Amino acid sequence: MKYIYQSILLLALSIFATSCGSEILGGDIEDGSPERGNFIYESNVDYFAKPNDTTPIHSQKFEGFIEYQPSNRRIVVHPYDSFTWSFIVADSIRNGEKVLWKIPSDQNITINDDTFTLDGILMEEYNNEEYHLVVKGDSLSFKYRSYVIDRDREVQVTKSHFKSLRF
Repeated sequence: MKYIYQSILLLALSIFATSCGSEILGGDIEDGSPERGNFIYESNVDYFAKPNDTTPIHSQKFEGFIEYQPSNRRIVVHPYDSFTWSFIVADSIRNGEKVLWKIPSDQNITINDDTFTLDGILMEEYNNEEYHLVVKGDSLSFKYRSYVIDRDREVQVTKSHFKSLRF
């Protein structure tokens, strides 16, 4: 009987400890706070009127956190002051301490009911292949170009660079 009582007490304490630990150590993505293991980022975005323009109309910085999900090849971006969006990565390769990923061309993403086409921009070259996302230790960074061809829009192209550190 003493053994059963101790087992129940131990089980109750473990459930209590794990439930408290998840509130203390983790965040809640629904309320906009990152969980441990996610990446806190800062991005620089340049806005261009036309696809071939070299001078941006304006630039803007964003902050938030990134969920890196290598098992399902997804990057989920949670800006603090905008809408969550995601994209797919492919063809990873390990290069020493780094994991390199490609952002597949002509990938459509939706942010707040607007659909954009996304293409990766070179971050690193390895074996004559271009890679657009680099994970090294506690850092994750990537570059991309997004565009929408619509004559009525002032901005048709953005170029973005994300730098982040694991939380």
